[in-house]
Amino acid sequence: MRTLQNIKKGIKYPKLAFTYFWIKLAHVFWLNIPASQFWEDLILSYLIRKEKWFYVDIGANDPCFGNNTYYFYQKGWNGITVEPNKQLYKRISTKRKKGINLNIAVWEKGTLTYYEMDCNGMSTCDREIVDFYETKGHKVINTYETIVMPLNEVLDIHCKNKNIDIMSIDVEGMDMEVLKSNNREKYKPHYIVLETLIYISDDTPWKKDEEQYTQYLKQYGYEKIADTYVNTIYKLNS
Repeated sequence: MRTLQNIKKGIKYPKLAFTYFWIKLAHVFWLNIPASQFWEDLILSYLIRKEKWFYVDIGANDPCFGNNTYYFYQKGWNGITVEPNKQLYKRISTKRKKGINLNIAVWEKGTLTYYEMDCNGMSTCDREIVDFYETKGHKVINTYETIVMPLNEVLDIHCKNKNIDIMSIDVEGMDMEVLKSNNREKYKPHYIVLETLIYISDDTPWKKDEEQYTQYLKQYGYEKIADTYVNTIYKLNS
C-alpha cells in the first residue's frame, strides 16, 4: 500500500500530495464514497452490479484509508480481511467488526518473521525486500513472528460455498507467492486487484511490474482490464 508517507516521497510537489490526502480523507470519512488509493473500488463498483459482494483482502493495511474493500464494507458487504501487522489488525478489528479478520500472513504454512518498517506501506515478511529498503534509508522499527497459511487453506476455512467477487492483494514483494498458494481450480475470484508498482528509491520514479502477473493469470483465464498506475485489475473470463 502506498500511504501518504510514500505519496509525499513519490510526488515532486509536496502541496499536491497534501491536496490528494485531504481529498481522500473527505471521501472516506465525510462523503462516504470510494476509499481506494486511486478509486479502484469505484471501477469495481461500476463493473459488478450486485446487492451483496464477498471480498478477500490480503494485506489490507489500514481498514479505511486507501483500502480497496472498505467502500463495500460500508455498503453492507462482507468478506475476509488479512493483515499480519499487529497494530493495524487491532484497528481493523475495531473498524470492521462484522467481517472475518485474520492476524496472519499468507504463503506457505508455518511461521515467518514480520518486519515493521518506518512506513507501514513497506512492512513485509520478505527479508530481501527489507534489505533493499534499508539501503534506501528506511528502518525496521519492530519484528515478531507471525502465523502463515497458504491462501487455499484460508479459503477452505472461511470461504466455504461462497463466490469471491473481489480479491485484493498487496503484500510488499510476496504477491506472486500469495497467488500461487491458491487452489485455482476451487477458488476463482471474479476480479483480482494487485499492487503492481515497485518502489525504487525516494528520489527515483517507481516502476511498473504487472507483466509477470498478467502472464501468470492469463493461463487461468484472467485478462487485464484496468490499471490505475499503482494497482492493476484483472477479470476472470466466463
